[in-house]
Amino acid sequence: MTEPAPRSRREMVFALVVLVLGALVTLVAAGQSRVTLGLVGEQISGGRTPAGRALALVALAGAGAVILARSWLRVTLGLLLLACAAGGAAAFLSRDAGAVGGFAFTPASSVIALRRSTWAWTGAGGCLMIGLAAAAVVLRGRHWPGSRRGFDPPSPRPGPAARPRDPWVALDSGEDPTV
Repeated sequence: MTEPAPRSRREMVFALVVLVLGALVTLVAAGQSRVTLGLVGEQISGGRTPAGRALALVALAGAGAVILARSWLRVTLGLLLLACAAGGAAAFLSRDAGAVGGFAFTPASSVIALRRSTWAWTGAGGCLMIGLAAAAVVLRGRHWPGSRRGFDPPSPRPGPAARPRDPWVALDSGEDPTV
């Protein structure tokens, strides 16, 4: 049964690529204007999404953490990433008119039209990508391989070299006790 390991590794790589791409799309869209306020004869745009930017950075960090985590911690990270995706989508698609142009007001007239820009939908699409990848982490993350532990230093083997030696005895015999 050598087939499940390559398949699970491909699943993990695909989910992480979707997660990183979704976070990057969200990060770019968070710096753009997400709403346009159309007045008679002029337009004011604004409403950047700092919450979307923060949640995209959390998703990028989560991608690195998913690589290093195992089993239940990986599932917990997937749930956290799902919450980030939902919060980011809500931030991008909110109709907060107070964020437009830095003024706090509510459009009370039918002359004023508040429209979402393409960047709001792009950011929400990036959050959807993060959510799909996070759902894959929750559902399939337990079956994915963990990180290799080959970079850990080898543990010393018990024996005469591993026993602590009295520093004074080492100095008396002409050895350096600091090594």
